[in-house]
Amino acid sequence: STQSTWGCLVGRPFHPPPPNFSHNLPVRWRGKVGNVTVDWNAIYDKDAGIFNYGFVADNSAPFAFYFTGVPWVSNWLYQPFTNFNVTVPTNDVWDLPASCNTAQACPGWEPSGM
Repeated sequence: STQSTWGCLVGRPFHPPPPNFSHNLPVRWRGKVGNVTVDWNAIYDKDAGIFNYGFVADNSAPFAFYFTGVPWVSNWLYQPFTNFNVTVPTNDVWDLPASCNTAQACPGWEPSGM
């Protein structure tokens, strides 16, 4: 049987990426977007396409991320960040509600061991 990926968990246990996750992305470059110098970090998958995060070069604040979408929903997804403020949440922000107890990990995501 084929498991639906609608409503699956990205990682089990669900957890945030490490702060330096983009350092492990294999493609990097620096470019200007308007007046902002951005350090881009990307990975390309032959099936899924590009997944890219950009950080402001001067202060490492998130600038934007984008990735290819699916043709029937969106060809590209782009999320810019503005007025970024670092707020460290309490650990319980990662606690899932009881309604998610039976959710399966999304295909391709391995348990983190965290």
